[in-house]
Amino acid sequence: MRGAGVIIAACALVGCVPATPPEDEAPARIELTVNATCGTLTITSAPAGLACSDDCAAELRAGRVSLSATIEGQLCMGEIHCDANVVDPGVQWASNPTPVSLELPPGSSPACAATSFWSAPEGEGEGEGGEGEGEGDVGEGEGEGELWVEDYVDGQWITTVVSAVDVHGTILRPPATAADLDDDGVAEVLFTDPRGVHLVRGLMSATPSQELLLPTDMWTDGIRELDLEDLDGDGAKDLLVVASESAGLRLLRGLGGGAFADPVDLLIAPPGMPNVGCSVVNGVEHCFYDMHQASLADLDGDGDLDIVAAGPTLNVLRNDGDLAFTPVAALGALPLGAVTYAMYAATAWRDGDVARIVAAGRWSSTQSGIPDPEGAMFALVSTDLASWTVTDGVPANTYDTELRLSRTLPGQSGDVVACGRGTRLVAVDASGALVLGPSLGYCPRQIGDFEGDGDLDMLTDGFNQGVLLGDGAGTWTALPSTNGVPLEWASTWGDLDGDGMLELILIL
Repeated sequence: MRGAGVIIAACALVGCVPATPPEDEAPARIELTVNATCGTLTITSAPAGLACSDDCAAELRAGRVSLSATIEGQLCMGEIHCDANVVDPGVQWASNPTPVSLELPPGSSPACAATSFWSAPEGEGEGEGGEGEGEGDVGEGEGEGELWVEDYVDGQWITTVVSAVDVHGTILRPPATAADLDDDGVAEVLFTDPRGVHLVRGLMSATPSQELLLPTDMWTDGIRELDLEDLDGDGAKDLLVVASESAGLRLLRGLGGGAFADPVDLLIAPPGMPNVGCSVVNGVEHCFYDMHQASLADLDGDGDLDIVAAGPTLNVLRNDGDLAFTPVAALGALPLGAVTYAMYAATAWRDGDVARIVAAGRWSSTQSGIPDPEGAMFALVSTDLASWTVTDGVPANTYDTELRLSRTLPGQSGDVVACGRGTRLVAVDASGALVLGPSLGYCPRQIGDFEGDGDLDMLTDGFNQGVLLGDGAGTWTALPSTNGVPLEWASTWGDLDGDGMLELILIL
């Protein structure tokens, strides 16, 4: 049995196909009794007579149930994901074991997946080795996690466990990114664990080096996203850190050669946002934000990337050059009828002479009872980045703790891919109205040229879908899965050995 923080269970797929009832009968219900043993999740179906098989292919992730159990002093975590044919379970969190009822529309053939993994030992907090502790020092392999590399060679995946990199127990699929920062043809890797943001050079070499680039403290906590982009046009990639319950957005200027300057907070307390708390430490003002996602796009047509950040407010920051970002808009919860919604995900782009945002989130206040569905999606437009008009809002059953929005790729219809409880395409028409399109069986998380052929490929989340190869015309082909840890657990990818192909990086 491996230590805390190491995922030790692969996905178990169970497809439950009820007999098709007459249309006037009530929907069938399946009760799943889940026992998180951290070797597998045991799933049994009730009532008897439902035909269940273990070779189905799950398509969409629509519902989620999280559960936990303490086994021999360690915390065992588990999740069930179900496709769009299943009405979302009423239970969102439960102890072990727990019965979970899934409602099935007549004639449906749902598919569910279950995972379990060890978390931290009982009684240990997430901040071990955190604030102020170990700054600049990552130790000598004392961490209880692992970093794996999956390399696709001659039609099969080759797994390498990089034991020289020190990883502390962390969440499933922690934020990470990779890019060639020193122009040597090999990507450096940045990943997060409870201690902060780490920079690893020469990951596949005999002696990789590791640096704690940004230690966890009260201004850098709950990291949700790492973005490497050249934001000032000097040829060096800058690092944007998106975090919750901390400073929200922190920017580290890239100095070239993989070096970075000290972090700078991008968000200040804007007018009209009285609930934002700020403190002055050593003469520097810091404000607390709960940011979940950032979208980088040239919204004003001046050639550099602006920022739209969501969670639970929408914040627009204009890039004025030389890494000077000016907060020009801060939008609170958006109303739809008698309900207001806090926005936790957003994507933005330039559309002719206007800038557009599509944002999604969960209800925050209501005067008419809890809405069903609990989520909503909004379209907004602006001509100056400071004033935004909501052009449409629609209820949408998309809210999820991992809700995120991204732009569509060439060959996909619509403007946005919405990933949450299920994944679907969304379009914004010329009037600004939202058009909810077809569902997808995967959620794109990373975009790049995996095999070096010039066409964009995807690293996806979607029941071990893993890598989808694109042909440039909208056709996607899935690479084979592994026999071990699901490929969808990869945090990021990059060319780690200079061969022109991308390798997958899993932090477990």
